[in-house]
Amino acid sequence: MEQRREQQALKAEKKFQEGQKFLEQLEQMKREDRQAWQQQQQRKRQILAEMRAVDAENQRLRQRDRDRDRRAELQALEEQRLKGEREAALEAERAQLRRERAVTSPGCPQCPLSL
Repeated sequence: MEQRREQQALKAEKKFQEGQKFLEQLEQMKREDRQAWQQQQQRKRQILAEMRAVDAENQRLRQRDRDRDRRAELQALEEQRLKGEREAALEAERAQLRRERAVTSPGCPQCPLSL
């Protein structure tokens, strides 16, 4: 009878120890899961920060390209304006030369009479 109670006590102790071990394993798994979740959240924050940095850089580059294109467009317009001014000045100079020739040599057969 005494031996039987000892065996029951040992059996109960063993069951208790197994339960404790199971709880410890469960807690360890919870800690590992929590740690994995925290690492995953950190990685998500890191990826989001990287994405924002890439987006900001892309936006900066797009703005730089727009500015460059606008400057090129303005430069082309300025060059076109200057060319028009040069052509107008050249045409005015030619007209002046024609008028001067017509006045200085009215009988010259090579000089056109019309202005």
